[in-house]
Amino acid sequence: MIFQCVDCDFQLDLLEQKYYLCPNCGSKMYQKKVLNKLQVGNKGVKAVLEQYQKRVDKDKLEELIAKENKITKKANKAGLRKVKDYIKALFSLVKNNGASNYNKTIAGGALLYLLNPMDFIPDFILGFGLMDDLVIIMIAVSIIGTDLNKYLTTDSTLSNNLFYLIQPKSDYINNQYTEQEGVRVLYLHPDQLDEFGLQILNNNLIQTSKLYVGHPYFYKILIPCDRFDQYISNDLIDEEISLLAALGAKKVKYQVHNFEQLSLSGEVDFNLFDQIIAGEVKARKRGYKYTKQEKSLEFNQISNYNLNQLEELVWYFTHQNQFNDIIKNRVLTDLTTEEITLEYSTSNFLNLDTRTKINLKADIDGRFKMSNVIHKKVNYKVKFYPRPQVVENNPQDYYKQAQTKLRERRIELKDNYKKY
Repeated sequence: MIFQCVDCDFQLDLLEQKYYLCPNCGSKMYQKKVLNKLQVGNKGVKAVLEQYQKRVDKDKLEELIAKENKITKKANKAGLRKVKDYIKALFSLVKNNGASNYNKTIAGGALLYLLNPMDFIPDFILGFGLMDDLVIIMIAVSIIGTDLNKYLTTDSTLSNNLFYLIQPKSDYINNQYTEQEGVRVLYLHPDQLDEFGLQILNNNLIQTSKLYVGHPYFYKILIPCDRFDQYISNDLIDEEISLLAALGAKKVKYQVHNFEQLSLSGEVDFNLFDQIIAGEVKARKRGYKYTKQEKSLEFNQISNYNLNQLEELVWYFTHQNQFNDIIKNRVLTDLTTEEITLEYSTSNFLNLDTRTKINLKADIDGRFKMSNVIHKKVNYKVKFYPRPQVVENNPQDYYKQAQTKLRERRIELKDNYKKY
């Protein structure tokens, strides 16, 4: 049965199911026969939604909310029963003051079409009166993507992780794509990576019969699942040290406490970690493997105040840390020494629920192997060089430049993440 993506038109021959998530762009895939009901292609569908979206303002949203009962009653029609939960979620989104204006206009445009399906149809799309309400809702849901999760019931949520199982070229792939209980797996031969625009982390060699997962931000870069946590935890520290060097660090001495979680049950308690640092045996009794690392680094003054490093940041924005204050104090007050303690967990980038499901699959198929969650507590002691004269003369201007670069990088990363 052929399924087609509502956004990028990607097609796969899959088992019958309500919908799949596209392994190419992350939007929803529906049976092609449903999409073929339209007399125009998907670009025409999106054009219609865009016409409605342009007419959504604060007053129009209030009008839609006032007519929620009328629209939800329409959702009880046979053709819309299957997307009733999505319609409710779209209403919840438009009523939420914290939702982005862009998502509100997308949701509002779809709901406005349900209310007045023949209004605002552009002249260049002829015969659009045969448009299915179902498809408009599908398009809106796929554009909003995982931002809609918080408004959906648990069993309707959209998965945010796509796994890749690279098969030996000699193996016949019977079912190229599976989606069960929120775990999405795409089966590929090595020569198909180029077809999907994928590459292995650090351009490493492809290992067959191995499970990979997309990078949390650069979703076309694949990380081996059995090394996912090691990569993430090491990359976090590498980035923090690079940032300290860019801010003019002369010497960085750091101590890393690694707590590898041996089971997936329970939440993280860093107060507990303070109690088990005494030794490995005590850590194992608590369900953790504990290791400690200490290192000291020195830097040349030539790297002092390299703001270009801010354009390379990835993990800086993903967890609360003290670097915002450090950047401010370093630029504005010529901070000379600093001590920093940071705590984070790799479960923030691949949640425990998904890991549990992968481990259950591993009991059946040994190729589904997931590394253990790593929690880190890092203590930095930093000595800085004096500010260069150009910063000394214009600290406010320099700080504004830094904030601009951080803001632009945050937006760039947010766009990357939404694609996944």
